[in-house]
Amino acid sequence: IWCLMLPIALVGEVGYAVVPVSGLICWGLFGIQEIGLMIEEPFRRTLPIEVITDSIYADVHETLYMNDWWEKGTDKDKKTKKDEEKAEKAEVKAKEKARNAEKEMERIEEKAKGQKGKDRREEKEIGKIAEREKARN
Repeated sequence: IWCLMLPIALVGEVGYAVVPVSGLICWGLFGIQEIGLMIEEPFRRTLPIEVITDSIYADVHETLYMNDWWEKGTDKDKKTKKDEEKAEKAEVKAKEKARNAEKEMERIEEKAKGQKGKDRREEKEIGKIAEREKARN
């Protein structure tokens, strides 16, 4: 109502320019109104909240009832011999890899110990050379 009465109030002061002036004022006021509505409900127009919440609900529901489905769909007593053999082979390979890793670690530790002894011998020799140089000077 205010925007409809605005031209009548302004016609005496601005004359024929009342049309663009009223248009600009109404445009600004309706823009502020729209901004207020967007601030009031920020996700209504930009994010599809209902779709997101439905998706989350479905995922949670699936996760909660997955265990029941899994137990119904698989029988633990019906393992085949091939599956058991594969599991045994995998276990043997894992143990072998662990043993190899332990041997490698031992080898690296021995090498490191040998390097430390070598470094100590070199330090002693350097010390002796330095003493000889001091004695000559």
